[in-house]
Amino acid sequence: MRLSDQSFNRLKTLRTLRRLGAVSRVELAQRTGLTKATITALADELIGKGLLVEDPPLQSARGRPRINLRIRQDAAYAISLFPLMDDTASVDIVDLHGTRLHTHVGAMPRLAPNDALPGIIADLVGKCLDGAPSLRPAVRVAAIVIPGQIDQRGGVVHWLPKFGEQRPLPPPSPLPLKALLEPMIGLPVVVENRATVIARAEHWFGPVEHSDNFSLFAMMEWGMSGARYANGTLKSGFNGMNSEMAHIKIAFENGRSCFCGGTGCLAAYATVAAVFDMLAERKGMEPPQSPVSDEVFSQVVDLARQGDEDAKAVFAVAARALGVAIASHVNEHDPGRVILASSRGRFLDVIEPELRAVYAAEVLPSLKDRTELQTLAITGDLAGRGAAAVAIEEVFLTF
Repeated sequence: MRLSDQSFNRLKTLRTLRRLGAVSRVELAQRTGLTKATITALADELIGKGLLVEDPPLQSARGRPRINLRIRQDAAYAISLFPLMDDTASVDIVDLHGTRLHTHVGAMPRLAPNDALPGIIADLVGKCLDGAPSLRPAVRVAAIVIPGQIDQRGGVVHWLPKFGEQRPLPPPSPLPLKALLEPMIGLPVVVENRATVIARAEHWFGPVEHSDNFSLFAMMEWGMSGARYANGTLKSGFNGMNSEMAHIKIAFENGRSCFCGGTGCLAAYATVAAVFDMLAERKGMEPPQSPVSDEVFSQVVDLARQGDEDAKAVFAVAARALGVAIASHVNEHDPGRVILASSRGRFLDVIEPELRAVYAAEVLPSLKDRTELQTLAITGDLAGRGAAAVAIEEVFLTF
């Protein structure tokens, strides 16, 4: 989403305060790079609205006593929904520090009809709010996180990764989820893709010195997506779409078919689904028609570890494809840091050595030592923090 200079300055200031806690106006100007006049004007506005408070003066070593600013964490609350791996979703009410105040977990079937999705989400959000009546009046925004391709500006879903229904949504298509949900739950709604909220969690809660510039390849329980931060801003395309790194083309002649309808996509080679498809082809078996458990996936990893040539081969293909894709992304965007995140930790264990070797061979020499390549485990807690960050960020922009 493209922000005005005023909104960007406000968001940057509040993010910095959330990270650092109580900070003086002078230090806030130094940390954000904004002028003292800009910080003073923003502080006065937000104090007047009740979002910021001034702490009692602290005597400094010299000069006037220092007055620190901090976010009033109970000035407003937000509610966020994030789907989990077991056909459920976690719905959390959080304060402006991201602290969970109330949680409700309920059913969110992955294979539910598309037209049923708004009602399922509204029911989950409603049950969470009903379970915390004392918090409800201060909840200002709802952040809804789902897989698929999302127009983040309009809150429109263009496709959902359902088995047997991976193509763009059938008529009426696309699904205007934000517009449908807002009157149902009575709150402003933000809709985001799962990979972007993992990136937001890293941006909000990761290392301070590296949180403003990075790219993230998110390998979920079955598929893949991605996100990119540059200069503290989450990037989206001209049409507001989230990044679809899964559909970077890595093969042209005789490329494998992808669920998007094209061929040669990264998703057809380097996802958990692709590993099972390629292994099934090699062994003359039928591939699974739904996501497999960690236990079943671990059995395939064990096959590769034990020397099974077919299993070793499909993981080698995944490693090479991902190494080439990451190198191409770095060569084009110079992100400074690339995070390879996975909800299947053993996937990274088995492909990482060859992936790093391929990446090192394909990335431009001038960027090789200037770009950090990291791995990250996607946990429910990380995803929850990212979903909370989406909601809190919207509160910061609209308070």
